[in-house]
Amino acid sequence: MNENIKNVTNQRKCGMSEESEYRIKNYKKNTISGIINKIVTLLLPFAARTCLIYVLGIEYVGLNGLFTAILQMLSLAELGFGTAIVYSMYKPIALDDTEQLSTLLFFYRKVYRLVGTVILGVGFCLMPFIDRLVNGGYPGDINIYCLYLIYLINTVASYFLYAYRTAVLNAYQRGYICSWVSCICYFFLYFLQIIVLVAFKSYYIYICLTPVMTITINLINGYISKKLYPQIKCAGSLDKAEKRDIYHSVISLMWHKIGNTLIYSFDSIVISSFLGLTVLGRYNNYYYIYNAVAGFFSTFYFGVTAGIGNSLLVEREGKVRDDFFAFTFLNMFFVGISACIMLCMYQDFVFLWLGADDMLPRSTVFLMVSYFYIWHSRRIIHTFKDAAGLWNEDKFRPIVEGIINLILNMILVKRIGLNGVVVSTIISMALIGMPWETKVFVKDYCGIKMSKYWITLGKFYFAFLILTKVIYFVMDLVSVVSIITLIEKLLFCILLTILLFGLIYMKNENIKKIVRYIKKY
Repeated sequence: MNENIKNVTNQRKCGMSEESEYRIKNYKKNTISGIINKIVTLLLPFAARTCLIYVLGIEYVGLNGLFTAILQMLSLAELGFGTAIVYSMYKPIALDDTEQLSTLLFFYRKVYRLVGTVILGVGFCLMPFIDRLVNGGYPGDINIYCLYLIYLINTVASYFLYAYRTAVLNAYQRGYICSWVSCICYFFLYFLQIIVLVAFKSYYIYICLTPVMTITINLINGYISKKLYPQIKCAGSLDKAEKRDIYHSVISLMWHKIGNTLIYSFDSIVISSFLGLTVLGRYNNYYYIYNAVAGFFSTFYFGVTAGIGNSLLVEREGKVRDDFFAFTFLNMFFVGISACIMLCMYQDFVFLWLGADDMLPRSTVFLMVSYFYIWHSRRIIHTFKDAAGLWNEDKFRPIVEGIINLILNMILVKRIGLNGVVVSTIISMALIGMPWETKVFVKDYCGIKMSKYWITLGKFYFAFLILTKVIYFVMDLVSVVSIITLIEKLLFCILLTILLFGLIYMKNENIKKIVRYIKKY
């Protein structure tokens, strides 16, 4: 590990057991609150999305997907300052340096206001070209420019309010507070959106509620952050060396942001431009289910990142390696179970939800589940890399991965349609992204032999393929004709999957370690 980590480790040899207990308690708080938040913010938005499809039509879902992708692209202007600032706060928090935290927060606020101005300006410049990104037209009762402006306001609102103060909560491992705030506010948002759709059938009122709630959430988070940490104020000035360190991290993160945008946001733009809003709407419905499952994993990754960052500062190297493999096992175990259940239940759920006309081919489902499995196989490495601040070491990786994905998108979408977009992402992830970042963290940072890590993953992949094939064959024999039969099939699928996966891994040492953690805390 680098010298900074070793130096801080030497300063913090006392009280490591207390630090470890504190981290685990925060893991639990962040993860549990995040999961509850996800449950609440999945059920009501699902109802709102369903209402939108049946009241107004699937093209409106396509518009939502297109504008979201465009504004994610504009959010590149943030360049990763948020991640860099949170990482920069880990050390002053460990040393209880309030003055340095105040200085970092003041710098962060200035940067965020500048970023908001840039996004707003570039967003206005893009307005004349929005209609060219839609193949086959859009609903006649919509002014696409006015609608885009509402989405733009929603995006920039956070930058001019108190979004920067959430960095304090996240750095102190209290992101669960933000989760609870979002949970309550989004409950009211989606409830109101459903009422608006049913009563007025107006997409404008429906979407205008979103920036109102975004502003509300930021004001509440800002107030809570000030209440909990009144000593951390926006004041002070960073010296040149400190700014240089942050800019160094930001430049590295910039390449990651650009690459991730090329990989993910451009998929929706390519689908809209080549295949139209209807196909994009159907794809987004399937991707919504994908995100529903992925959201629970993201909650876990987000909940443990700050704790891992603290652990990297104060724990011995052997403990970090042990934790990495324990987290890898836990991640792969639940990713395998989730992917298997998704594969078995995807089509049945969409059939009852939307009907046969809005279903995608089974081949697309296989590809999306493969995409899910490969992407989440690498998320633990992402989490540890972010916690360690290892952005410079593979800064060009996401760019190369993103460019290859975009080129393949353009080629394959013309040859095999929607499947070509998903295949492009799988190829770029599996052949470029995953091997590259594995070398950076596993080999270069942790000093673990690449062969050891790949053998570990290979065992998971092999077991997943065999078990999934068996479970899919069994579950394909069960027909779904109603919500009752869907629930019965889902429960049977969950029990069968957990049973078979559990039998395979019950003697794994990491299972025993995780059980000990649960019993202890």
